Amino acid sequence: EDLAKLPKFMKYLPFLGLIVEIAPPIILCFSRTQKWGVLLLVTLHWSLLPVGFADFGSIAQSFLWLFVAPKRIINALPFHYYTDMAACFLFFEVVAYISIFVHGEDDGGLENEEAAMVFLAYGIHWISVMRAEGLDDGVSLKRPKSLLSLLALGGFVFFAMNQYLGLRTSGTLTMFSNLRTEGATSNHLLLRSNPIKFFGYQEDVVKVLELDEVLIEEDILGVDYYYQKLVFDRELKRGRERWEEDSPLRMKVEYQGQIYETDDVLNDPSFEIFRQEESWFSKKYFDFRDIQPTDYQDCEW
Repeated sequence: EDLAKLPKFMKYLPFLGLIVEIAPPIILCFSRTQKWGVLLLVTLHWSLLPVGFADFGSIAQSFLWLFVAPKRIINALPFHYYTDMAACFLFFEVVAYISIFVHGEDDGGLENEEAAMVFLAYGIHWISVMRAEGLDDGVSLKRPKSLLSLLALGGFVFFAMNQYLGLRTSGTLTMFSNLRTEGATSNHLLLRSNPIKFFGYQEDVVKVLELDEVLIEEDILGVDYYYQKLVFDRELKRGRERWEEDSPLRMKVEYQGQIYETDDVLNDPSFEIFRQEESWFSKKYFDFRDIQPTDYQDCEW
């Protein structure tokens, strides 16, 4: 019913998103079509900047320099480019100080001036590049030959395949998608049977069955949500500081077919099974999204 109320053009956005995701990587591989791939991706990330993707857009557009001919860069950024950037930055600083003086706000009343600065810099930067001479000159792709290049490429491919291999699901290239690889099957269009899942970390999960009202209100854990055991353990450890004043707290979970229920989750010895010492590598590398109770995975950080 909700979908029926949406404007008609909204129905085609998923297909447009699919085209934007698939087409640019392909046309970037050919020097004759690289300019269109760069234009498409620059436009995409620039349009996303104002809605909270200033950091991501800045990182994404930096990779596009690999497909810009060197002479275009030389011709694109005249000396006054940096003067323009300095003037923009000065403008936002002046407006912030005036806002403080007029409204007496500590933050200057411009909480998003950094994002706006990135937006303007991004636009001026790429408009200069696109207007420069040598627009039709592409960059030929070469096969990596050095051991370091091969290791870097192999590391990137391995990282990109983490979720399909059964490893981390947060902080990956697919973390903002509705992709689900947990369990025996996946909702991937091609890899539905998880044929390359060689690790079982995604199946080592704790299901939350009941929670104390305090925990529900704080929105720290969710009822009927699944949490990878390492992530659940981290929440319990952080909870010792956040929940101590409200203790004792009730919790009921299921792990490996067994029910664990307690009226004092912070001190009950039966919950020691979830507490374990982690190495530095494990804390940094193994991070997993919460598995939501719905059939699809909502986009969340």
